[in-house]
Amino acid sequence: MFKKIIGLIIVPFLLQAANLTVQKGTVQAHTEVFGDSHIDSSSNKIIASMTMDNTIESLKGTLKISVLDLKSSKTSRDEHMYKALEAKTYPNISVMVQRVSKKDEKYFLEGTVTLHGVTKPFSTLATISTQGDQITLKGTFSISMKSYGIKPIKLLFLTVRDQVDIIYDLTLG
Repeated sequence: MFKKIIGLIIVPFLLQAANLTVQKGTVQAHTEVFGDSHIDSSSNKIIASMTMDNTIESLKGTLKISVLDLKSSKTSRDEHMYKALEAKTYPNISVMVQRVSKKDEKYFLEGTVTLHGVTKPFSTLATISTQGDQITLKGTFSISMKSYGIKPIKLLFLTVRDQVDIIYDLTLG
């Protein structure tokens, strides 16, 4: 009897959750080559498996990008990046959003990033807006390649900065 009562309470909440997919957007990874220039790889091929009920704070789920979908303006640099990230062994990067809380006019997202076979916590301050049945997320966060077991990338005599800034602008619906 108790299980039936719990089921009657929980089922309506599960039915209210909306499944969200990426309608449009980009994720950009920005870093620099010491003594040379910057590298801006980006992808607009983001796969989402996310849900949200009637509040932004209930947003949860996973965003996934194929390493090979990250492209910069120089294909030779992309090849070095794919090799350093061991794209054949670790083909995807995933971000799991586990908690969202309001902070002033923005939202604080917390979760994990899985890259190069290593999962680490992440957090980001995001601007989240809703329009109709669409949700737009914009923000940035940084990761250290070394903390994910990625050896420093060297291009000839130049070294790529360890810090990678992730910039995202996504519309979910």
